[in-house]
This record gives sequence, structure tokens and C-alpha cells, in this order.
Amino acid sequence: MMRYSYLLLFLVLGITTGCVGISKNFEAPEKLAKRQWQACSHYPTVEFVEVTGEGQLLVRDLHYSSPPVDFQRCLAEVAFKQVLSGKRDAKSLVREAYFVDTKPDREYLYKPSGHFPEEISLFSPDQPVYFFFVIDAPSNRQVRVSFEWGTPEGETIRTRPIEIPNKGAAARKWKFEQFIRPNIAKGRWSVRLFIEENEAGEYFFDIV
Repeated sequence: MMRYSYLLLFLVLGITTGCVGISKNFEAPEKLAKRQWQACSHYPTVEFVEVTGEGQLLVRDLHYSSPPVDFQRCLAEVAFKQVLSGKRDAKSLVREAYFVDTKPDREYLYKPSGHFPEEISLFSPDQPVYFFFVIDAPSNRQVRVSFEWGTPEGETIRTRPIEIPNKGAAARKWKFEQFIRPNIAKGRWSVRLFIEENEAGEYFFDIV
């Protein structure tokens, strides 16, 4: 029986009135995935299967249950270049993004998603808030990530950007951003995530 490794390389960019659409000038997901395969097809144990209509690249490793790390890093580097060139939505680089109340203790993620910290959406005014996120990032360059925190009153607060260093072999890296503010207001808060100044989603939590 053949074993397939499913690599989700594109997220749906927008849904309006029940229809899926591509915003801005992003290229079609199928085309982006095919270009990733063309750039990374030189790995001898990885065999192309197909690209689905939703932009999923299906490949098969001839020897193992999943493709080699180098192949996965190659895909991440190509996707990142596509974001920087304006062809791909930066949201497609985000694998996890939510809020926790405990600071993670390691800089890079090598564990499966089952070991992620537990998501929290409701916080008390005196409870620490950490924005935890996992992104696909190239291992050959630093990645600049920045944040805009939105208050219940509509105020925008920009915190200091984070530089994710180009060390470590993993293509998937995790970081956190802590928000500390005296007498934090109750209500719905938001965080807008930016990867190299490209918006990569807006996320919400509540202070109750």
C-alpha cells in the first residue's frame, strides 16, 4: 500500500456570500503549489502525486512515511519567497495562532502539535496573556514578525517586533509575544500578526 504525505501549502483566502475567492493579486493556489514542487523536486526519494484544486501538494516518499526535513525546508523557503513577492497570502505561513497564559520554554518547535500549550480565549484582568504562534519559516534567513494589539476601545498598540533567527534545522518555528499593560481593560481584544510587514491574520481574546 502506498503511503502519502499531505502537505497543506495554501489556505483559503476569503469567503464571501458562500463563494471562495482570492483577494489582492495573489496567484492561484494550484500554481503556487506546482512552483514549489518544481523548485524542490530534486530530492530523489520524494515522488510527485498531484496538486489538488485547493492547492494541496500530494507527494509520496519512496522509503519513509514522510518526506525528508530538507524537502520540507525547501517548500517553506519557496513559500516564503512567494509571500515576499506578493504572490502568496502570508496567512498560508501560519500553522497555529492563539492565546495562552503560560510562557513556552523553548524557542524552536520539534514536537508534534499534540504538545502545543493549551489554548485560552478568556482571561482575567490580572492574568498574563501570551500570543503563541507557529509559522513556516526559511532556515536560511532571519524572519521579522510584528504585532498590533487592538483594545476594546479601538486603540491600536504596536509592540516591539521579534526577529526569528536563522538557526535550527526545522522549517516550522514557534514564538510567543507577551502583552503586559497595567489595569488592562475588560472586553474583546485583538492581535494582528505581520510577517515581514505582510499581514498574516487577526486573532481575538476576551478579558472578563
